[in-house]
Amino acid sequence: MKNILLLGDSIRKGYDSFVKEKLAGRANVFFSEDNGRFAQYTLRMLSNWKGELSLPEIQVVHWNNGLWDVLHQAVVSS
Repeated sequence: MKNILLLGDSIRKGYDSFVKEKLAGRANVFFSEDNGRFAQYTLRMLSNWKGELSLPEIQVVHWNNGLWDVLHQAVVSS
């Protein structure tokens, strides 16, 4: 059976349990309860999540970070 790791932001959190349920018996699906926020945060946290989740060898990684990576905050002066 394949081992799948889901990574990503709050959007991923919206479908991770659904994916795990739908693939039950066909694949093992792993994900952190943490919101991966933006791509750099997700990358930085991978090592921590690997330990927390006791991950086996992963064959498939689905990575879905998005809107946080295009966020631009304007500095407004008064």
